Amino acid sequence: MRGGAGARRRGRARARALTPHPAVLPPAPPLPQGSLACRALSGHASFVFCLSFCPRTGLLASGSFDESVRLWDLRAGRCAATLPAHSEPVTAVAFSGDGALLASGSYDGLVRLWDVAAGGACLKTLQEDGAPPVAAVRWAPNDRFLLSASLDARLRLWEPLAARRVRVLDGHANARFCAAAAFLPGAMGAARGRGAPRQLVAAGSEDGAACVWDVQTRELVQRLAPHAGAALALDAHPFRDAVATGGASLAQGAAGEGGDFGIVFHEAGGGE
Repeated sequence: MRGGAGARRRGRARARALTPHPAVLPPAPPLPQGSLACRALSGHASFVFCLSFCPRTGLLASGSFDESVRLWDLRAGRCAATLPAHSEPVTAVAFSGDGALLASGSYDGLVRLWDVAAGGACLKTLQEDGAPPVAAVRWAPNDRFLLSASLDARLRLWEPLAARRVRVLDGHANARFCAAAAFLPGAMGAARGRGAPRQLVAAGSEDGAACVWDVQTRELVQRLAPHAGAALALDAHPFRDAVATGGASLAQGAAGEGGDFGIVFHEAGGGE
């Protein structure tokens, strides 16, 4: 096709401009159409529990029950840094939206903040009295705040660079499992018809619900339709007023022994 090679070169150049640090695996032989490249990254001494892609660079963070956090350079296919992060299994890792910081959480009760550009230097350590095990960490969309969930059935909102806790939220059940937490769009369910959107966060609960809080008032404003078992997985849609939860579905027993395990989708204006 006339001009095809030049168009392809311009397309590749445009892609590089839009993605200055693409997460590209090392070159590999061509694979048959429809197949997937698979490359192992080994080095942890125990099983890997959590992962997070850096949105700005070709790095992947992993947290393991060997108590370490590793930063993987996907372009080189190797471990770029090993962080002796914690004294208990690592249960959560999360890059900030700008890719500059990495947060990690652990059964040792600590949330640690790492400077990615400095090769993983520890900037701050966040700890609550009693050091309850950390189940999840999540950055706010503006990267100013960090949300952590702990196995004392509380969520905590931090200003991480100041090492300051600004909110504690409770009202759900979380003492055994690492249930997820997330920031939600302001109009999600609880804020419908009540003026300006509010900042909401949600977390899974071991009683089968997904609980939603108003960050400003600390009020538990909604319990989304329950699962039959613990609601462990949870994420908010980035653009729509919607959240998905995973655990055991409402139709317990519908799929034979053990129940019908699946996902429940909740959307503002569309019922629960």
